[in-house]
Amino acid sequence: MQIPTGLTRTGRLAARAIVRQLSRDGVTQATAERGQGFYTPQEWADRGEEYGRNSVLIVVHDGPTIAPWFNLDYMQMREWEAMLAALQDVGCWAEQCTSWYTAIYTQ
Repeated sequence: MQIPTGLTRTGRLAARAIVRQLSRDGVTQATAERGQGFYTPQEWADRGEEYGRNSVLIVVHDGPTIAPWFNLDYMQMREWEAMLAALQDVGCWAEQCTSWYTAIYTQ
């Protein structure tokens, strides 16, 4: 997943933490591309999206590739808890906004 320019320092740290955790769990860059991605809060607002605008990073996880790390509907608690811990290590937390995207905020 490509880390966008225009993120705050914390947004970049969060994006890197996400990529690291996914990599630890065997999700490669190639398998994470389709229906997935990072957005800056400004890009998100420019799209006209309502939720997550005050975050430091938006993660789109449409489809099953990385959704288990962000969407509790998948009931993959190990992945979900691992991602929360990775984000917490860089001073962030995740809020699932819909079934297909999550906003990352500073603690």
